[in-house]
Amino acid sequence: MILKTKHNSPYADINRNVFITDLPMDSHRREVLEHKTNLLGNPNDTDVIPFSDYLNPIYDKRIFESDNIIILTEISDFIKINPSAYFNLEIEKTEISRIISQCEKLIDDITAITCTQILFFLFSDFGDKGFVYGGFSPVNNAFCDRLNIALVDLCSQKGAIPVDTKRMIAQIGVSRGFAEDGFYSDAFIELMAFELLKKSRIKENETKKCLILDCDGVLWDGILEENDIHITDKFKKFQTFVYQLFRRGVILAIASKNNPDDVKRTFKTPGMILKEEYIAAFAVNWENKPENIKHIAKVLNIGLDSCVFVDDTPFEVEAVSELCPGVTSLLFDEHIYEKLSVFNLKPYLIDIDENAIASRMGTYQTNWLRENLRRSSADFDEFIRKLEIVCEIRRSKPDEFSRIAELSKRTNQMSNGIRLTENMVINRSHVGNFYIVNLKDKFSDLGLVGAIYVYGDVLELFCMSCRAMGRGIEQRMIDFIKAHHNIKKFEYEDTGKNEGLKKLLESNF
Repeated sequence: MILKTKHNSPYADINRNVFITDLPMDSHRREVLEHKTNLLGNPNDTDVIPFSDYLNPIYDKRIFESDNIIILTEISDFIKINPSAYFNLEIEKTEISRIISQCEKLIDDITAITCTQILFFLFSDFGDKGFVYGGFSPVNNAFCDRLNIALVDLCSQKGAIPVDTKRMIAQIGVSRGFAEDGFYSDAFIELMAFELLKKSRIKENETKKCLILDCDGVLWDGILEENDIHITDKFKKFQTFVYQLFRRGVILAIASKNNPDDVKRTFKTPGMILKEEYIAAFAVNWENKPENIKHIAKVLNIGLDSCVFVDDTPFEVEAVSELCPGVTSLLFDEHIYEKLSVFNLKPYLIDIDENAIASRMGTYQTNWLRENLRRSSADFDEFIRKLEIVCEIRRSKPDEFSRIAELSKRTNQMSNGIRLTENMVINRSHVGNFYIVNLKDKFSDLGLVGAIYVYGDVLELFCMSCRAMGRGIEQRMIDFIKAHHNIKKFEYEDTGKNEGLKKLLESNF
């Protein structure tokens, strides 16, 4: 595989998007996309390669120099039979398998040229004239959904990023999603710009981990202190959106100038979508919000630059911006959903691990208890003894490969910067040694919090969740590696936050 280095590209100052599509991505649509990405502070240049001719060697250089490969195809580009045949489930199953094989070949052909990020827009039966034959069909809709589920699975295996096209169309409405020529409208293209912004932030490790919310004017209408609040449809909609972020792994916290008992009681009232058990940290008092946010970040063991704060008061938004460097401070207004594109949403709920969410929440909530224990301990050694830590380091099992890949992508501070997909973990497991770190203490079982990969005499992966920091676990990992391997060098990529780990590894290997 050819490895691409963006700094060697003539397009180093902007993101170069290469669309692989036979759809009419004409000059007007390119201008709309480039204009919107510029407004979002994510300048892009757009190129188009025909899907029907992408294997032509004349396009190799353009693919190689790209920052994003965007696959935008229709079902009708792949089908060979009349959709009415999909009433036969055996034929449907065979056809889905054949289409997924073609998609797999397409991804493999691209990754043979470049290792850049691939965005695969999922299929939509809306507007696909070659597939729908004159209108919406429940049969075609069901087939499309089942095909997309298989395509999401393929993207997961291949390290490509699926983008939910049907969700985007639903967001603006079918009538607004398409132009007169039958292709996607300007409104859809502008939504595409937001998707590119999110994926760019993810690629550069700029995704956020924690959403900190005010209450009055954000979660409900009115002022709680005055006993005059209403949870209207506007706020239910926002709470539902926040709940979806929570289900996709975003940490939720509250920073509000209120009485804490009143706030927690309100979370139990009818009409509230968000529940107290979804909240990792309550900083509800009459202190200034910048200090409360710093305290939340410290106790949750995350950086300020991993936090997003939402408030309906411009003064509070400005105060947090000024006094909490790194925090993304947002005013709650009609554009709040666009502003919250800093979070990475998975396209399908089938990917969500409910047990992992519950485990993470338990950890964040018990961190408050650990913080109290730390403050009551005379020194660090006493704190560690009182925690009653049990740390297990062992060879990984296949059913842990997904968590290893997730951990490699989510960790920045205690990480050597190597990012792996689940498919990469599977492939490497055949030639090297993966180890996982399980951790528990007197308060909770933190589960799998660390991962190590050694190939020969090279330490290729070292990562540990921020949830496990402050307990000396990183040194236990290093001691384990020394006891089982003769490491002569280690891989390292700068994340902007892992200089401390680099020094630790240098002093040991």
